[in-house]
Amino acid sequence: MQPIVNRDHIARKEAYRLVWTRPLAVLAKKIGISGGDLAKRCRIAAVPVPGPGWWHRNKAGKPRPWRPLLEVLPEGTPISVYWGPPLPDEIPPRVPTLDDIEEQRRLELMAIKITCPKDLKYLTPTAKRVAVECGLLAEPKKDALEKMYAAPGFNVEVQKSLAPRAVKIVEALIRAAAEMGWEYRAQKPEGSESVWGRREHRSFRLLGYFEVEGRRFTIRIYEGKKRTERPWRDKDRLAKLRGEYFIHPGYDFSPNGLMMMQLNDGAEGYTLGQAYRETKTKPLEDKISEILLHMLHDAFERRRFQEERIREEKRREERNKQRALARARQEIQDRLKKQLETQLDNWVQASNLREYLSALKVARKGVPLIYKLGDQRINFIQWAETYIESIDPLTRLRR
Repeated sequence: MQPIVNRDHIARKEAYRLVWTRPLAVLAKKIGISGGDLAKRCRIAAVPVPGPGWWHRNKAGKPRPWRPLLEVLPEGTPISVYWGPPLPDEIPPRVPTLDDIEEQRRLELMAIKITCPKDLKYLTPTAKRVAVECGLLAEPKKDALEKMYAAPGFNVEVQKSLAPRAVKIVEALIRAAAEMGWEYRAQKPEGSESVWGRREHRSFRLLGYFEVEGRRFTIRIYEGKKRTERPWRDKDRLAKLRGEYFIHPGYDFSPNGLMMMQLNDGAEGYTLGQAYRETKTKPLEDKISEILLHMLHDAFERRRFQEERIREEKRREERNKQRALARARQEIQDRLKKQLETQLDNWVQASNLREYLSALKVARKGVPLIYKLGDQRINFIQWAETYIESIDPLTRLRR
């Protein structure tokens, strides 16, 4: 009779037969629940189930009897076992994955209203520092620098006409990151005599960075360049007409009035993707949300990579452990095999010696064979019997 798993309820005797003929995990998988939940259903109806290790002992050839099924049930005990789909309390809670967390954070980020400040009156210390470097605010005294302003946070390289917009973008980024709970850290400048010197901006390690889900990011705002051809000189034109070798005048690069923003890794300093460029129809302020989403996605990609690396390391350790166990088992097998072959050789030798000793006794007709060893007289036949017993591996088993 095939196990009944399609009905919502089955009789106690049928459930009793099922759980003692097949493992609980196999039966529970067909229903869509765990083995523990199926055992709870059986206990509610007073149906005994195999205990831990019962199936292992059964496979090892040491079966144990089934626990008896109660014929007289206590009052209130159901006469059938629920064998249907999972109940609400049997459905395990779903563990959110990194994709779920990233989607939730992305929705939170999209819900934030990102606006740039209208003026430069109320700025964070980092934005004030950028404004001072761009020449929009008066430079404070050197001794009051560390108390009043943060260390260089953003690498801003634009003309003074674009500086107010760059400072407002910096302020908008910092405020949006604060609403998302991302920490912004501005480090103190090191190794530079001039605190306000541009030299410290060339090293990304001296810049402030955003801490996004364990990943560091730095941001650079700069102005795009346009290429213009240098005018030809008369001698260059004459050399070209004569077919002579000459050096091309080359090109000049001048600011084009359009800002760009580059996202960099805060730990290694390499660039992340292409720079965000503004156009005449879409300013850079409208791309702040894209930059924040880029930071969020890249941070989760790094987390996925790190977790996969951890899982791969665990799998590698498990494989190494299994190989070590296999080598240990093989060494044990080799030692046992060698021991078995040695015992076989000793047993064959003992059997041959016993056969020879029996023939020797027949030949001597009960007359002892005495040998002199110094002052001692040794009965050779008795000594041979003792020696044979000492080398025979089965003698220990007989004892």
